[in-house]
Amino acid sequence: MQNLGPIACQNRILTLARFYLLFIIASNMPIEIIFHCATYTFDVNFSATTSIPTPPSPNDTCVANAVEALVLGNLDFTPKVLDSLRQRNDGDVFVGGVAILFMMSQLALYASNAASQQILNAMRFNDTEQIRCLFAAFGGGPKRRAREVDLNLYTFSKIYAGNDYPLTTQAQDEIQELFDVGPENVDFNAPGSAEKINDEVARNMNNTVVDFIEPEILPYFDSLLMLDAFYLKGEWLKPFNYKDTQFRYFFGANNIVRKPTMYQRGTFLYYDSEKLGCQIMKLLYKADPDFKVAFLLPRSTHGLPDLINRLKNGDDAAEAFYALREQEIDVYIPKFDVTMANQLKIPTQDAGINLIFNNATAGLESIVTCNQPYVSEILQQLTYQIDETGVGSITGIAVSSQQTSQSSHHVPVFRANRPFVYYLFYKRLLLAAGTVTY
Repeated sequence: MQNLGPIACQNRILTLARFYLLFIIASNMPIEIIFHCATYTFDVNFSATTSIPTPPSPNDTCVANAVEALVLGNLDFTPKVLDSLRQRNDGDVFVGGVAILFMMSQLALYASNAASQQILNAMRFNDTEQIRCLFAAFGGGPKRRAREVDLNLYTFSKIYAGNDYPLTTQAQDEIQELFDVGPENVDFNAPGSAEKINDEVARNMNNTVVDFIEPEILPYFDSLLMLDAFYLKGEWLKPFNYKDTQFRYFFGANNIVRKPTMYQRGTFLYYDSEKLGCQIMKLLYKADPDFKVAFLLPRSTHGLPDLINRLKNGDDAAEAFYALREQEIDVYIPKFDVTMANQLKIPTQDAGINLIFNNATAGLESIVTCNQPYVSEILQQLTYQIDETGVGSITGIAVSSQQTSQSSHHVPVFRANRPFVYYLFYKRLLLAAGTVTY
């Protein structure tokens, strides 16, 4: 079966619709055809009274192409940033790559051709019009949907400019209109500026993030400063039983530790990918299963670097995620929670976007009315946790130290007892990625 993207699928439907409509008129026999197009399914009922589907408008085509490009570009970009962080930090790392692209796309509208093209390349966009059509239709995306279903997802991204770098009214107005949050001038050296920024972050993050930036740190930045915050907590569609949680061995790259590890036998989305060299399984959120976390488990204790390198090919990653199918499996996942503060200038440069950080090459004079503005840093803070329910432990329930009885029925085993990667998704859009290494 050939899997088609949304635009190719729409065009195929139009072609076949005309063919089948001629057959139906001649035979007066209604038929039903189901088209499978990547992750999209179109169930089309044709009869003698069926009208030929209307071709998508140019704007619809632009949005659909931009969504597909962003999904794949972000799958390329995020593991590159993740790998750079991993190589520069001891222990686990966690990053929201799409938030970087979200803020960078605001600057791409006004940056010099070379700097703008780097950002467009990272997003797999052809031109800045794709930015405009996508975000004009985006309407808050995952954050809006989370509010509708009462999922505790909070995100906030904003660009601040020092007072010596006055923003143009045109840039402020367009970015505000397209992205809901526009850039703002702040005196990085003035007392109370850090508190002002922290209050805005806390207000937009429902107080899940407080004291985002320390007052003594802010004066070290100038020109443009990007800030991003991310928080997610929600109940699993299929929660784990606390009584099945046991201390189990986790084989890290340099040591062996015992960690509380959850267990469940159930039907989950699962795939064993030869191309990526890993097992993949997903946990879905109860509020809306379009929100989910994918665990990617390499085959060996030392397989994490190779897995991340393979994930840098977004097409291969997308192919593997599309291949996931519901299957009964045994799942073992260690509990963990993470709050991570990142400085992302260098990792973003390592991922292929560097001209925007150089005052000689950023070309941002159309957004800031001064000589040679640039991005001085990207600051990000993220919070996430994995436990039996997804929303925290229940007091009074001890961790079991007894072996869990299992039936003799053989099923695939997903045993996350070695370093692995996890991806947080909304639909096909990768929101954040992390590693668990202990």
